[in-house]
Amino acid sequence: MNNRKKVLLVEDSFPTQSLIKNILSSHDLEVIAVASNKKAKQLVDEYDFHLIILDVNLEDGPSQSFMEYIHNKNNRLPVVVLTADLENRIISDFYELGAKDFLHKPINVYLFSRKIISAVESYSVELEELRKTVLLERIMHDKDQEEALAFYVYDHIIKQNIQELVGIEHASLSHGKFCGDILMQVVKPNGNLMIMLADATGHGMAAALTIYPMVTTFTALVNKGFSTAAILLELNKKHAQTVPHNRFISCIMIEILYQENEISIWNAGMPDVLLMDKSHQPLTRVKSKNMALGILSNDTVKTKFDRFSLDEVGFAMLMSDGVIENKISDGKLLSFQEIYQDLESSRMHPLDIINKYHALSESIDDADDMSFSYVDFCKVKESLSNLVQQDDSIKDIGNIELCSTFQGKSLANEEIVSSFITMLETYSFSADFLQKVFLVLTELVSNAIDHGVLSLSSGLKEKDFCVYLDQRSEGLRNVLDDEFIEITIKWVSKDMRMMVDVKDSGSGYDLSALDSDDTAGLHGRGIKLIRKISESFYYDKTENKTTVLIA
Repeated sequence: MNNRKKVLLVEDSFPTQSLIKNILSSHDLEVIAVASNKKAKQLVDEYDFHLIILDVNLEDGPSQSFMEYIHNKNNRLPVVVLTADLENRIISDFYELGAKDFLHKPINVYLFSRKIISAVESYSVELEELRKTVLLERIMHDKDQEEALAFYVYDHIIKQNIQELVGIEHASLSHGKFCGDILMQVVKPNGNLMIMLADATGHGMAAALTIYPMVTTFTALVNKGFSTAAILLELNKKHAQTVPHNRFISCIMIEILYQENEISIWNAGMPDVLLMDKSHQPLTRVKSKNMALGILSNDTVKTKFDRFSLDEVGFAMLMSDGVIENKISDGKLLSFQEIYQDLESSRMHPLDIINKYHALSESIDDADDMSFSYVDFCKVKESLSNLVQQDDSIKDIGNIELCSTFQGKSLANEEIVSSFITMLETYSFSADFLQKVFLVLTELVSNAIDHGVLSLSSGLKEKDFCVYLDQRSEGLRNVLDDEFIEITIKWVSKDMRMMVDVKDSGSGYDLSALDSDDTAGLHGRGIKLIRKISESFYYDKTENKTTVLIA
């Protein structure tokens, strides 16, 4: 199929025709040449052209009649007029009929090329904009019915993908029927809670449509236990693939690390996150250090989170910029600092805060979407604990032993850990117990593949996550067939214990390095966390096998 843009050349001089064809063919344009007004009209009715190059005088007379025909048929189609006579009267006649430009004979090849290519590209952009406008008009047809359907989908997606937990209070106020702000909270398989407050560019349906892909993607990634860095990069990538380039998502992402008693925070283009101590006194503010999702390419997105101990932090306040921007009190524009101080000094329900600051908006009719969330970390941890209570029915499960070996290219399978957990989920193990197993197995398998089989540097993931992903992908593509990891999971019902063994073909690691204060060393936080939450941890250097016992 020929997809080249077509140019109609109406010129009765065959040498000129030949010259122009040669010039434009080098720019991948298809040139159809005729010498008369009559033939030109026939071709315009038959083909879609991006440009017409028109000589003033043709073999069947002056070309003003054809120019008038074009003007009436499609006044957007650019026409460049060729003439050896630049009389003002002729120029005026053709301009009135819609000519875009004039070029003087004999032809200056460089000037001719620049003007023609510019005219074709401009018309292409105009056609694309027209196509989008027509598409938009179709979308807006039967607006009420379509909005009702869109709102149903929007509401359904939100309800299906968001978990509600005691300890998180949230309120929002939209500029219209749809809200471009959203709070998402999803529990990871390892028991950690991921919270994301997102604010899409604009208002109404356009902003809500920007949010749609984020909700389902975020939920799926968290449910699969992806790391915070991987979640960020995938959200940024998904946004670039599905949303127009001028639409961005500012967001705050918080992970509550259940077992480690810590929180990590990533702020991109949002107001400060206000952290309070357990007495509700101001502790610190986490400012935005990152660009909104959709602005940067994945290789330049910073994935480092700020970490805080829950021994110190008791509460957090999260908000979208609609809460703090353009607020007026007693005729004075309030600074962000004044609003932050006001919020830190009072303990109001999020809905009361939204109502208060909406009333202070500079223009009520043009106010931005507003969202405010209040997180009580003590209550959230209690909620998470209630989700993962141990079930006495595991005593009746019986003994289980699962053993698998993965060699060569099979090591690239991202579902290795999930496959074991899926099997264990068919029994009556509690969510808390399976979350521990998932965390332990994920860390052991990741370490066995990354540091054992692929020999990746230990600090690379923390230092530059994108480079780490590239090196990991390259390593898995070139992995040798005899490289392997071996996983064994045993559940002994009478002991109420699960043993997890992971062995790999790598060179092993120095266990003494884990006893140092340097958490960036070899396996770093991962192994230290495993030792913290497991009943026992043992490394057999001879077999290069790590054994963990989970109660």
